[in-house]
Formats: sequence, C-alpha cells, structure tokens
Amino acid sequence: MVITLAQLLNHLADKKLLLLLDNFEQLTAAADLLSQILSHGPAVRLLVTSRAALHLQEEWLFTLSGLPFPADDPAPSAWPELAEFEAVQLFVERVSRVRPSFEAAAEQAHLLHICRLVEGIPLALELAAAWGRSLDCAAIAAEIERNLAFLTSPLRNVADRHRSMRAVFEHSWTLLTPDEQAIFPQLAVFRGGFRREAAELVTGATLLQLTALVDKSLLRWEINGRYQVHELLRQYAAEKLDQLPEKPGQTHAAHAGYYLDFLHRRSQPMLGNGQLEAAAEIMPEMENIRTAWQWAVQHQQWAALDQAIEPLAMFCHLKSRYREAANLLEMALAAASALQLQQPVMARLLSEMGWMAIRLGRFDRAAQVLNQSQAIHQQYTTSSRCRVRPPIRGWASARWPPFVAIMSRQPN
Repeated sequence: MVITLAQLLNHLADKKLLLLLDNFEQLTAAADLLSQILSHGPAVRLLVTSRAALHLQEEWLFTLSGLPFPADDPAPSAWPELAEFEAVQLFVERVSRVRPSFEAAAEQAHLLHICRLVEGIPLALELAAAWGRSLDCAAIAAEIERNLAFLTSPLRNVADRHRSMRAVFEHSWTLLTPDEQAIFPQLAVFRGGFRREAAELVTGATLLQLTALVDKSLLRWEINGRYQVHELLRQYAAEKLDQLPEKPGQTHAAHAGYYLDFLHRRSQPMLGNGQLEAAAEIMPEMENIRTAWQWAVQHQQWAALDQAIEPLAMFCHLKSRYREAANLLEMALAAASALQLQQPVMARLLSEMGWMAIRLGRFDRAAQVLNQSQAIHQQYTTSSRCRVRPPIRGWASARWPPFVAIMSRQPN
C-alpha cells in the first residue's frame, strides 16, 4: 500500500508521539519532510540520528561521543573504580564472551589503552573485543595502533555497515563533496588537534569546509577553538592521503614548516617578558611540534630546525620537559652527525643538548657536547669569546656547572 505525503501529514496532525528516525544521513535530501511533519503535527517530536547535520531551523543538535573511559593511568589497586566506566564494562563483557577466563584487572593498563585508542566508541570496542579469543589486550592495542583494518568482525550475522570501522568510515566518506574529499585526508598530518589558521595554511581548508566536516561528524570543534580528529579517523584519512599523488610530501612539508615557524615566532617572547604567554600557546601544539621536528630531521630541513631549536629548548626548560627535549635533540644530532654536519645549527643543537644533559644529571655527556659546540662555533666567528647563558631568563648562571655553552654573538 502506498501512502501519500498528504495522508502521512493528516495521520500525524492530531497525534502526540515521539518519532524515531535512525541513520538519517542517507536521506538528507528529504530533510524538508521533517519540517512539514512538525508544522502539521504540533504534538509530534522527532528524535533523529545522523552522521550529518540536517540544517533545519527546528534542529537541536546533540553531539554523541564515545562511552566514558578513564582519562589517566590509575594505580593497580584502583580496578574496582575503573570497572565502573561504561567503556570498560562493555569491553570486559564482550571479551568474556569469547574468553571466559579473561581477568580484566591483570590486563588493566592495556585494556585502558584500548579504550583510549578508540575513545570509547561502542562498535570499535566490540570489534576489538572479538579478538580477545586469540590475543591479549597488549597485542590488541598494538594492532589497533598499527592498522585500522584490524577492527573487523568475524561474526556471520553482522550487518555489512557494522562489520568493520573501515566500512563505517567509507560510508561517511561518500557523504563528502569532492572539495571535502581533497581536504579531509590532509588533516591526517595534524596530531593532538589543530587551530583554524593552521588548517588554512597547511591544507588550504576554508572555514566553510572545516564546518562541513564538523557537520558530517569527521571533525570535532572544541570551545577553545581547536579541531580534533578521532585517532581511528585520522588513520583512515592518512590512508586516503597516501593515495593522492604528490600530496603526502607536500602536506607534511607544509605542516613541518608551519609548526617550526610557529616556534620561531615565539623566540623573542620566550627570551623576554612573554614567556608564560608563549609557553601557553606552545603547550597544546607539542604533538604537532614533535611530528614537525621528526619530519624535518628525516628530510634534512636544517634551516627550519635551526630557527626552532632555541624556543623549543626554552619551552622545555620552563616546563621541566628535559627528557623530551633531549630525545628530540639527540635525534637531530644523530642525523647531523651521520652527515658530518659542521655548521652553526650543529653548534646550537650541541649547546642545547648540553643544557638538557646537565638537567638530567648526565655531566659527562654535557661536557662532551658543549666542547663540541664551542669547537664548531669557533670556526664560524671571528671572536673566540663565549659566555655561559642560563636557559631561562633570570636564572643565575652560578647555579650551573662551569661548562662553556653558547656563543656571545651569533655567526652571520
């Protein structure tokens, strides 16, 4: 029996009910029908689930996130409290179905890591738990980090669209316009979120395109002005980026250039009265900065690295992130040493490494790299005068071991 629109509206006109419409992203072209239903049935309420906003005047948006999960690593004794989180409960229940002997408390750390990797998404938790029959939580977490295709269900009676996370994302991909399909993969280069201006300069994304990706549930906008990409979606976008000719290298280069310049532009504030403000700007971008630094080292972008060395070191001193800074500096020094690089950038890397080694109590390493720094510097300056520079303005140099550190004037 075929029901006409007029018959449907007449039927709902005097009804008081809640009408549920699921997966409406497949019918967004018919969204105007919802407005007609609401206007003809004043007592009708609609609850619509969709991966894309409907853009109707009557629409009230409620963004659904994953199930709650612990944000921090607790002590082992905290398991009873951890078991109260819904993401943990779902994963434990599903694993117990395929491995009755599963002891969640014994695999607590890796179990929580899985919950964080998928950010509590119920389908992803179920797909991950299905592997509990043959893998422990540590192996499951490692596979999720390595390959998005891992999250696939072996069950026979599962709908195709719920058989894998890739199938879910492929459906969302089909909802994008060609311009959005060109922009979204490039956003995979960002780590830990990004701001609008970064997306514009790195990928060419416009505000309208970013908003459209938010509306289609591929980005999440936060009140602090940052956009976030779910890690599983980021993996999917990275696969799409690799399929675009020439784009991967160009986008990674633009990302590295932007964030190393981002550090450089905060050099003077970090050396002056704007330390706290500059550090507050740098802090949320550290994952992007780390990624940019690694790419620049791998591709020997020494000029860009040279401008970022001092502000990065200053920030890490201010925030007591000595080990992180030492790891990044050692990475660059290993690459530069392999090339037998003897340039001012090498002297600056060695000098800042010396300060980090001091803070970490590695005094032999500090003496070695600071002496190397001085030797290289003397090749590039007409004056051999050097001075000890405390790494943070206002710190007395007398507090430091008597290592000659950084040049009194920069070489041209």
